[in-house]
Amino acid sequence: MTLRKNIGINPACMIYQGDSPHPAHRVFGDSIDCEYMHFEGRFRDNNRRGPGIKNIFRRAMTGIEISNKYNVIVAEGSSVLQTMMVHKTAKNRRSKCIYLAADETFYTLQNKKTRHVWKLIKPFVNRSIDGCIAVSDLAYEWCEPHIGHIRHEVVHPPIDDKKYSSLVSLKPNSSQENFTVVSIGNNRDSKNYALLNESFRKIIDRVDSTAKLIIVGSGHENEKYSEEKYVWTPGNVSVDELADILSRASVYVQPSKSDAFPVASLEAMLSATPTIVTDQVGTKNLVPKNQVVSATVDGLYEGIKRQYSMSENDRIKTGNIHREQVSGLTEKNQAQKFNDAIVKLTRNNE
Repeated sequence: MTLRKNIGINPACMIYQGDSPHPAHRVFGDSIDCEYMHFEGRFRDNNRRGPGIKNIFRRAMTGIEISNKYNVIVAEGSSVLQTMMVHKTAKNRRSKCIYLAADETFYTLQNKKTRHVWKLIKPFVNRSIDGCIAVSDLAYEWCEPHIGHIRHEVVHPPIDDKKYSSLVSLKPNSSQENFTVVSIGNNRDSKNYALLNESFRKIIDRVDSTAKLIIVGSGHENEKYSEEKYVWTPGNVSVDELADILSRASVYVQPSKSDAFPVASLEAMLSATPTIVTDQVGTKNLVPKNQVVSATVDGLYEGIKRQYSMSENDRIKTGNIHREQVSGLTEKNQAQKFNDAIVKLTRNNE
């Protein structure tokens, strides 16, 4: 991956909060030759989660220990802002700190006690951030009330190169005879799979008793919906297996009640599968309005039923439009866009 060389950005660091940076975010980080550091650094304890005092202390200490050598620091996700804020205010005011808004934490914050903590530290966070790169307009919309208005750019995550090559070559197909709905994602509450199953049960009862639902990803095998005769939960699959599943899909559904910009929905669109998303999914701006539904049983049911009532040819036409919409989201293109956004946000602040 060859990008324009940006003198003054390096050295750079991406601070991440999971077990490792998200693969799409690593593409971003690699575009500016980032080094990577966990937001709890050497104080990291995999058995401790959440906003407890000890966790906040570890994040603060990591912020102090981060080297002064970095010209640019990228915070992957909301919790990392605490680490970056401490580094900026207590260690190196000259560093350019960029928030990568890529999760749904700020959307769900309204229902959590930690909202009071964010309200308290909002002025400090706002002064610590030199810019924000959001993976979608929706992601920035969620975070702005909690961090304040800051200069920002939107850069969508890329589709993995191997998946891109495999999915873009699929022949568009949306079978009516073997109507199959596919959804991809690990089993988390925000992904809303139990609700999707309730909606699909109505499809079985009222529309087509032979329809099938395939839910790809980890953690579904122990859920009650995996026992339904119309449901198949294959777990995590290889790229070839994913391509095979999407080649048989009539419709793809992203049922999430909050999802900043799920790459799985991009992969479905690239496979030329008609794609339904909820109104709290960042990819909603990439699909026609009649394919954006509410994250409710009735909303998902009506959206799937509407697709079922369309002719197979019309769904294939929709799938082809979807493919064109995401065809530019390659690793190379999105890495360059992230690189350009970093330059714009950091140099305009000098």
